[in-house]
Amino acid sequence: MRIPTATEMEGYVDQHISQICGCAYHNDNDNHCAHFVCHVAQLNFGQTCFGMSGSGSHDISSNIRVQEVFPRCRRVGRWADKPADLRNGFIFTTQTGNVDLAAKTMANVRRKHIGIFIEQDVWQYKNALRHVIKQTPEEFGQHYTGTGYGVFYGEFPL
Repeated sequence: MRIPTATEMEGYVDQHISQICGCAYHNDNDNHCAHFVCHVAQLNFGQTCFGMSGSGSHDISSNIRVQEVFPRCRRVGRWADKPADLRNGFIFTTQTGNVDLAAKTMANVRRKHIGIFIEQDVWQYKNALRHVIKQTPEEFGQHYTGTGYGVFYGEFPL
């Protein structure tokens, strides 16, 4: 695990996943939000891009599943309850019923999303645009339309 800086994150803006992943897993029909943040944080566990493509190497691969990242966080909670001392980590959005904070689990459903926050900035891989964008937590919270969606934080794993 490595913790990125805001300067480093700025360098990812407008990049396609093919510029980030050395394992050639970059099909535009697949969801790359967890794939992106896990490459940045160097999280290599569970289902990885190397496992999906067979290219590159396991050493440079990263996790690709939001629901596998969530329980690895040191602390999780509702974004509105994020501790003031937590200045960077993961930000998630999904239907609130898909999250069990006490068990630190997130259901494996289609509509879930993850980004990295540093202070009041969020970087995420916007699948519809096919590149990394920077936005506010409020904008990130509008990723899905409709009722019942919540925004959650996750403290980076050790």
